Amino acid sequence: MSEQPNISQQGEQAGPEVPVPPPAVGQQAYYLPEGQPPPPGARPVTVGYTPAQPKQSNDAAVASIIVACSSIGLLFLTAGLAAPITAIASTIAAFLGHKGKDDVDNGKTTAQRDLAVAGFWTGIGGVIISVIALIIWVALIIVLAGSESFWDEIDNEFNSSGTFD
Repeated sequence: MSEQPNISQQGEQAGPEVPVPPPAVGQQAYYLPEGQPPPPGARPVTVGYTPAQPKQSNDAAVASIIVACSSIGLLFLTAGLAAPITAIASTIAAFLGHKGKDDVDNGKTTAQRDLAVAGFWTGIGGVIISVIALIIWVALIIVLAGSESFWDEIDNEFNSSGTFD
């Protein structure tokens, strides 16, 4: 007797099966007990591991929300003294948020459109708050500079001890 395997054995020894992609949208998937053939015209369904697609990142959206929140935090931590820096940083955040939203709309990425919109509006809010803080600080300086008692207190402090106490 010959030691060659018959044709049915060769097919089984050919190697691992290549997974078949899932059925297309609108196509019916048939799950049948093992050993039964699928109905005519049906695509075979295999059960197995399908690697996940890598998620796309929208870097402009992430950067916009980080810059906007950081600049507003800086504004509040410095009681409005960092308003010029905050205005510039918030403007950059609004620009990055708009760019991230455009990237999604133009099909460059499909991820994080909501984050880009949030970064845009947070940046706009940061610009508005920093302009308000600038107006308040300028008004305060003008009021204090026009006050005689303010300058009298400054003169008294310098003349009494020569240094600030």
